[in-house]
Amino acid sequence: MKCAIIRNGAPEQLTGAFTDNNGIKHPANVLTLWSEAELAAIDVYEVQERAIPEGHIATGSVLEWDGTTVTRVFTTEPAPPPPVPETVSRFQARAALMLEGRLGDAEAAIAAANDPLMSLAWAEAIEWKRSSPALNALAEEIGMTHDDIDDLFRAAALIEA
Repeated sequence: MKCAIIRNGAPEQLTGAFTDNNGIKHPANVLTLWSEAELAAIDVYEVQERAIPEGHIATGSVLEWDGTTVTRVFTTEPAPPPPVPETVSRFQARAALMLEGRLGDAEAAIAAANDPLMSLAWAEAIEWKRSSPALNALAEEIGMTHDDIDDLFRAAALIEA
């Protein structure tokens, strides 16, 4: 249990044995053995943690005291996107394109390119590599940016057959 003691109107995190505001030394186990009322009598309170918003990571925290409750409030920032997979399967890639509404555009671009090697790769490749120049050219042809391709690979990696 995480606890804080109120000193001079502000909460202070307790991490082990401590001395209360009356100068009495207490072992750390009183934090788990004593009742809430017994702890409150010596200005010690359990720390309630405010939730971190989904899609964010904590960058720090402060303890706040409202007169009855100690709350840990986190400073946050948006979480970085997951890493881009180096490869995805043909099925995963095509499924992700379909879910994004771009599969027809990709198939039309392959047909319009009139490139037998590109057509063969489209039909037979077991996996798609993020670093493939042909893949990047195809994506550019259908209006996808570098970030769009990264997002497509991330989404594709989550698809299971």
